[in-house]
Amino acid sequence: MSKGICIFGGSFDPVHLGHKRLADFVTDELSLEKMLIIPAAMSPFKSTSGGTAADRLTMCRLAFPEEKYEVSDIEIKRGGKSYTVDTVRAVKKLFPESRLYLLIGSDQLLSFNRWYCYKEILSLVTLISVSRADSVKTEKLREFAKRELISYGECKILDFVPLEISSTELREAIEKNEDTSLFLEKTVRAYIDEKGLYKNA
Repeated sequence: MSKGICIFGGSFDPVHLGHKRLADFVTDELSLEKMLIIPAAMSPFKSTSGGTAADRLTMCRLAFPEEKYEVSDIEIKRGGKSYTVDTVRAVKKLFPESRLYLLIGSDQLLSFNRWYCYKEILSLVTLISVSRADSVKTEKLREFAKRELISYGECKILDFVPLEISSTELREAIEKNEDTSLFLEKTVRAYIDEKGLYKNA
């Protein structure tokens, strides 16, 4: 498979080892040249006790120091409501000769045909999603992709065993000052504690 560049976006509030494990897996599975980690501009309904855009960007840089990753502030700089198609267009301009991938969650995949300009996105990237190999959902994802998406572009469902953790649970654990070493990079937790993030979340 030809080398390419994968876009991996999210709120990353905070970025955790589940994100890292997924990024490592997809990077290896697709033999990527690079993965772009792109924190989203903060949604207006997010808690103000959480990480600011600058905090989330810094945490991502701490969590993804390897050369194969590049943490980008393009959505944060753009500000406001950020559509994925805008990010894909911007990345295409930066890497016009590279094959582009877009990594999204399985739940996101099942609603992808309602995304803004989803047909254009599919014309510019290969869509990547993951699911457990033994999951009933895997077949559902493949059937959905075949029925709704592959007329407009390529979609791959990869088998993957995720690290089960939610950002909400993680924020609650941090607020209670609990041990998060199984779920957070030490450098990220040190930054969170230094800045007093997620207290009274």
